[in-house]
Amino acid sequence: MRILMLTSSYPAPGDPAWGAYLRDHIRAVRDRGNDVTVLVPSLSRGLKVRREEEGIRVVAYPYSPGTAPMLHCEQGLLPSIRKSRLARLQLPGFLLASIYYLTLFAHRERADLIHAHWFIPGGLAAALARPFVRIPLVTLGHGADLHLPDRPIVRRALSFVHRRSDVSLVVSEYLRQKAGSYGLPMEEIDVVRNGVDTKAFFPGRRDRNGERIIGVARRLLPEKRVRDVVRALSGIPASERDKLSLRIAGDGPERQRIEQEVRSLGLRRQVHLLGAVPHREMPEFLRSVDFMINPSIQEGLSVGNLEALSSGLPVIACRGVGSDEAIEDGLNGFLYPPRDVETLRDSIRRMARSGQLLDRMGAAARQGALDRFPISRVGREWDAAYRLALSRNESR
Repeated sequence: MRILMLTSSYPAPGDPAWGAYLRDHIRAVRDRGNDVTVLVPSLSRGLKVRREEEGIRVVAYPYSPGTAPMLHCEQGLLPSIRKSRLARLQLPGFLLASIYYLTLFAHRERADLIHAHWFIPGGLAAALARPFVRIPLVTLGHGADLHLPDRPIVRRALSFVHRRSDVSLVVSEYLRQKAGSYGLPMEEIDVVRNGVDTKAFFPGRRDRNGERIIGVARRLLPEKRVRDVVRALSGIPASERDKLSLRIAGDGPERQRIEQEVRSLGLRRQVHLLGAVPHREMPEFLRSVDFMINPSIQEGLSVGNLEALSSGLPVIACRGVGSDEAIEDGLNGFLYPPRDVETLRDSIRRMARSGQLLDRMGAAARQGALDRFPISRVGREWDAAYRLALSRNESR
């Protein structure tokens, strides 16, 4: 099957961490005998086509003639729109360019099916292109697209995308519930949970020597709540805190605020901001820490959580934002109420005090990743969704 994928993020030579997890998922689809062309907005002004590997081509298309593309200046479309007036002005051109190149390459590649990532913007562009591209459409919601302001225009856009999609998918039951909150018919939306490359992300053995290294790997955005971890650390008694080290892998508009908070709380010895860590280096980063924290209050089903679990690491994460579909409280990590810094602090202390607890939870984390979240399962379930879309399209 020839699949044309439309996504607003995918690894690029200038930004290899930009949507890196999608590459593993697309490889799983390719490995089932499909041929995949990925359409992604360009980080420069020209059209560039490259063969990434056997069975996968990447087309980076321009959307801002005459000006530098700004819709990904903040490591994401929505953060860029919030910060940059120029990015907001480029949004209509981005949508039109997406429709144009989707139509062009659907015909050029003789695609059998379109798979659009994110209901907005990818799904919206694909839905608008359907009069020109009469092939099945599968739309997949990842998270940010179902955390938009609940306004009539957003509801109408999401409903329009769903109606024009042959199959609508989301990555967690939590997101299916979110879709329902915008008025979408939940019974018509299927869940295909994210996966992880368990061969790339595997446990390591670290000599702890009494020290506990805590990891955070997040884009530094307000909704990711990384400052909550810093505040939780500051409230731990000094005698315990001296044995803790927090390593933050990630970058974004919140970095300066986090650095200021670290200085004001006197935590420069304990907290280390590493900047953006390339995805190819993330397995090594995970093998260097004892447990992970994901304080984000806006997720779908965090691939970062899955990568940590597959690496044999317990995870502390917020309850009720999809994380509880991978993390079982007390088995492979701890869950705490969003924004509850005090409970987060207690969870850190419990995790840090016991090497036996870390080992037991880490073993459960690895086994759960192997059993429930192998990347091959995603390829199989996406492939099944494609075949369902083909059959529905033929019966119309």
